[in-house]
Amino acid sequence: MSNLIVKDNKLIQASYKLEIAEQRIILLAIIQAKEIEHEITDKSYLKITAESYANHFNIEKKSAYDVIKKASENLFNRYISYNENEENHKVRWVDKIGYKKNNGYIYMRLTKEIIPLITNLKKQFTSYEIKQIENLSSIHAIRLYELLIAWRSTGKTPEIKLIDFRNKLGIEKNKYKKMCDFKKYVLDLGIKQINEHTDITAKYEQIKEGRTITGFKFTFKQKKKAEKTAKQETPNRDKNVIDWINNKTDQEQEIIKANADAYIAKMNITDEKHKQNIYRKAEKEEWGLEQYQAEQKAEQEQKAKHRAEQKAEKEKQDKYKAEKEKAHAETERYFNQFVSLNDKEQKEIINIMMNNLGCFKKAFEKAFKKDIKALLDNQFAYTFKKSMKEYEKNKSNENIK
Repeated sequence: MSNLIVKDNKLIQASYKLEIAEQRIILLAIIQAKEIEHEITDKSYLKITAESYANHFNIEKKSAYDVIKKASENLFNRYISYNENEENHKVRWVDKIGYKKNNGYIYMRLTKEIIPLITNLKKQFTSYEIKQIENLSSIHAIRLYELLIAWRSTGKTPEIKLIDFRNKLGIEKNKYKKMCDFKKYVLDLGIKQINEHTDITAKYEQIKEGRTITGFKFTFKQKKKAEKTAKQETPNRDKNVIDWINNKTDQEQEIIKANADAYIAKMNITDEKHKQNIYRKAEKEEWGLEQYQAEQKAEQEQKAKHRAEQKAEKEKQDKYKAEKEKAHAETERYFNQFVSLNDKEQKEIINIMMNNLGCFKKAFEKAFKKDIKALLDNQFAYTFKKSMKEYEKNKSNENIK
């Protein structure tokens, strides 16, 4: 099962307060929603087990059930707040949640407003592996990590106003009013845990108006020992899925890098700074992609042609099958008509057949003596139908006379 968390950036930038257990339950729900074969709706139920919670967040299974049970009782009243079209909206996470006694799991139904923010995302979303936040114990560290990696492509955030920052972290107005407390229990603690337990190292800059801190800017970078991203660690990842970081598929990124590597080798470039400039230039100018895309287009056209040929062949086979079934039904009809005739009429038809069979006379004579159903044999069926039609025509002419 993939452990990738994917959220719409609208949800990343929203304001909400969740306790640590509640955040973790929502993250497990996002993973489960992504793994379900059919598309979830506001009628779908998700199941979070104590075992899954314990395995992900390194606690005893017995304790895990008590934790998720208690968290489920609070989660029903939790909501997110976000601005859209100059209006503020509040939306609940779930509209139904409960727990199964002695079964070790809770069940939940996400609201219809939340579902599109975590499923089938095509653009403007943020993703990360759940293992990056498994060891974060601060309720604010997870949200801070998400807010930072939404800017992973640049490695820095724009200025986040203090009021907006507190809202996004879900900090109540009467809590951590003093900046020293805010830093100690929220900001510095969150940065410390992120730097120790996740794949990035981060730091912040204070923005002041006079002597008053009005906001923060963050910068961060990927750890060298954690350069494997979710897409590299997930063996079943489709290389044609567009990456959220730079809007290119894995395959396209590999082609660009291969072209940059070839150029670096050709020009014998050894300076690391120069190499990074080449990689950035290759990324910006999309080295090799034009040829690759032309090849992809040709391949798609070839596949489309092959599908069209397969479709035509199937239609041909279906037509042949239908004609064969029609012919067989016609033979059956003539056979039933034949057996209903008297001996004299049957002999007359057999005589017509013998005249029409040519070199197959003896073979038919032998087969017919053994079984009357020889008339249905593919070798003789066509001549049998032809003879029946000739017999009917003769009869019709006699009646006219």
